[in-house]
Amino acid sequence: MAIFIFLVLLITNIYFSYYNRLLGLKFLIIFFSLFLLIRFYFANYGLEYNSVAAAWVDITILGLCIYPLSKRYFSFNSNISILMYKLILLFVWFSLMFAVGLFNSGFDLIALEKYRRFALFPIISWYIFILVKDDLGNLYHLNKYLIIICCFGLFFTIFEQIQINIRDLHPSDLPYIKNTSLATYDSYINPVYQVNNLLWNKGFGLLMTPHSSAHLLVIGALIFFSKFKYGLRKSYIIPNYILLFLFVFMVFISFVKTAWLMLIAGILFLNRSNLFKLKNIAFIILLFTVLRLVTSYVPEIINLYFFGIADQVSKTNITELKDFLNENNLISLVVGNGFVDSKTMGSFSETFILEIWHQIGLVGLIIFGWLVLIPIFHSYSTLSYKFKEIVPIILSFKSIILISLVSTGHYETILNALIQAMFYLSVGSLYALSFWEVKLKNRKLSAKG
Repeated sequence: MAIFIFLVLLITNIYFSYYNRLLGLKFLIIFFSLFLLIRFYFANYGLEYNSVAAAWVDITILGLCIYPLSKRYFSFNSNISILMYKLILLFVWFSLMFAVGLFNSGFDLIALEKYRRFALFPIISWYIFILVKDDLGNLYHLNKYLIIICCFGLFFTIFEQIQINIRDLHPSDLPYIKNTSLATYDSYINPVYQVNNLLWNKGFGLLMTPHSSAHLLVIGALIFFSKFKYGLRKSYIIPNYILLFLFVFMVFISFVKTAWLMLIAGILFLNRSNLFKLKNIAFIILLFTVLRLVTSYVPEIINLYFFGIADQVSKTNITELKDFLNENNLISLVVGNGFVDSKTMGSFSETFILEIWHQIGLVGLIIFGWLVLIPIFHSYSTLSYKFKEIVPIILSFKSIILISLVSTGHYETILNALIQAMFYLSVGSLYALSFWEVKLKNRKLSAKG
């Protein structure tokens, strides 16, 4: 069955690549939304850890991008190739880290797994860039589709919360969970909040882990906050303010502290125009760091010194930075260790940014930041003046990039297939909008001349 699905995806995406790239992208996003749900639901058929099933995600990207990556779109003599140069540089660095990882791990395939998770998804930004550059109207289609996916995730989460917290269905008995490894994780299936007889479970959400699903809910909340804040209050079936309330409420009852902080950072970013300045972006990141310390470390210190209780998770948070610094020297801090697991942090880290730094080094972080951070600081003033309805789209895409980077302060939710697709969709769209901004300015100057 896994091989059959693999071949269907390959043929379907190659067809879309040549004949309807926008529809193909929608297909890709739907698949990424449902990938884990499908994979875990069919756990009885051996698909949870099947190597072919793991390649489903890869083939949806590679099959869909065959045509856009053809010679027609390699324009080295044009200023619109800035994104392509950055992507090539990032790919070369990741490939070098892959080679280093193979050398350091004794040719362990874990290096390949990490390499594909980092190097494959940036291709989406180039694909999106082409779509929006060729037709600005595609931007509105992409934005509507993100809204649909976020709303689907919202209502899936609401339905799940009703099942486990109102109808008292145990999380491990959910049909898409009970035959999987997730049903054995105490941190997922045990109540996260308990007062007297009131119990509250996190739930799994559409993306099958509480943190990734909360990340999706934060994206939805920021999209609707941007629409509500900047004047586009037109509603279709459910009023925007009700959807905004539901997104924020579901983020709150997810009890994912990182999602709370991501929501705060995103709203701060969207609420005031002067937050686009570099010093204010730095302030948001600093604020997140302080709040992270307060929510994670201060309760641990109080519990330890006043009640004699030590939380192992918080202890891990405190010691990981020390372990990271002890394990690396100046050279490895700068150039990285390749795609291998840390000896002290292992394959799973409480502070994902340290794991990334350990693997790709400061150089890799700078290249990655050069790719994804630059569009946040573009003003798009000409576009915003000419097309008022584009303002909330631009701001919501910027906020998706920002809060996804903020999320690296804890778990690796940014590596979820759907989150990565949304992240690089935002990056590619903003680069395409930079192209349109220059085009409109040149047209304006020509008209004056």
